[in-house]
Amino acid sequence: MSKLFNFLSKKAHFKRKKLQSKRDFKWYYHAIPEQTGAIKSILSEGIKCRNLLGQKGAGFNGNHFISLSKDMGIDENFSAFHSFRRCAMNIIIDNIKVHKCIDYLPFLHLLANTRLPICSSEFPDEFQAYEIIKPDKFVGIQCPLYYWTKGYEENGDYKYFLDAFKNLLIIMKLIESRLPLYDYSRLQGTSIHQINSDDFLAIYDRKIGGLSCEEKRLLLKK
Repeated sequence: MSKLFNFLSKKAHFKRKKLQSKRDFKWYYHAIPEQTGAIKSILSEGIKCRNLLGQKGAGFNGNHFISLSKDMGIDENFSAFHSFRRCAMNIIIDNIKVHKCIDYLPFLHLLANTRLPICSSEFPDEFQAYEIIKPDKFVGIQCPLYYWTKGYEENGDYKYFLDAFKNLLIIMKLIESRLPLYDYSRLQGTSIHQINSDDFLAIYDRKIGGLSCEEKRLLLKK
């Protein structure tokens, strides 16, 4: 087992009681892009549909809707929730109005530019929200940090995602966001591990990519 993986495991072991947390099966999830500008926009202004972002083309979710997933206990091979929780950072969302996607129908592309809440998906646990999800509906951020650090130290994988997670934490400090951070790598019912951002940034600086002088100064501010 690698030194970094060993180090992270020991820290998790000694802090287990503090880091253990619970998730709510009512929560919804939306994948966060890795680009720094997109991360800051989402955390500051909310999640916006393609129309509000000024993006051309309807995409899979139409112009006026936002794709969400939810843990409904579905087989991992056919689940939007598990597909995203294993590889991406996700905003966790609660208390919003959603529309459940339906199975694919050949004429649905004709409705892409409309505001009709009729969207299709191959996943039975995918939903849609209309136009914008504001930050006051965010209850946390989820990522597979355990998988990423293990893969990075063993094979050099996932450096891109670890860099993106570091950037997310720096942005959260800059805008003073206090959303809790959860690692969904090892789900056990409702039990999840909470991530300490300062611990991760210190480990990143020492063992992964190094922090800039400005990022180090930001880390020192409590």
